[in-house]
Amino acid sequence: MRKAISNKADEAEYEDRLNKITLINNIVGAGNAVRIDNFVGQATRDLARLESGMPNFDKIEQYVKAIRAVTVQQANLDQLDAIRRSANDYKSTMENVATSAQEVSETSEDLKRIAERFRVEREEGIAPV
Repeated sequence: MRKAISNKADEAEYEDRLNKITLINNIVGAGNAVRIDNFVGQATRDLARLESGMPNFDKIEQYVKAIRAVTVQQANLDQLDAIRRSANDYKSTMENVATSAQEVSETSEDLKRIAERFRVEREEGIAPV
C-alpha cells in the first residue's frame, strides 16, 4: 500500500488493495466468530452454539476464493492455501467435537433412563438391594 501511495498509483490499484484488505478482514472476522462459537459451545456444553459457528467455514471458503481470484504473488497464494488448510482442519476438529458431544449426551440420557428404571424396580422390590 505504501508503494502504491508513493508511486501515486491509479484508482484501480487502490480499489484492488481495498478489496483485498476487506476480504482478508472478512476472513479474520468469520474465523473469530467460529472460534468464539466453538469456545462458548464447549465451555457451556451447548452443542447448538458450537454448531452455529459451522456456516462461517463456508464464508471463509468464499472469501478465500474471492481473494485468490485477484491475487498474483505466489507467496500470497501460498498464504491463502494455508488459511484454507487451517480452516478445513479446524472445521474437521469441530465436527469431531460435535459428534463426541452428541455421543456423550446420548450416553448420559441412556444412563439416566437405566438409573430411573433401577430406582423404580428397587422401590417395587424387583431390583436387588
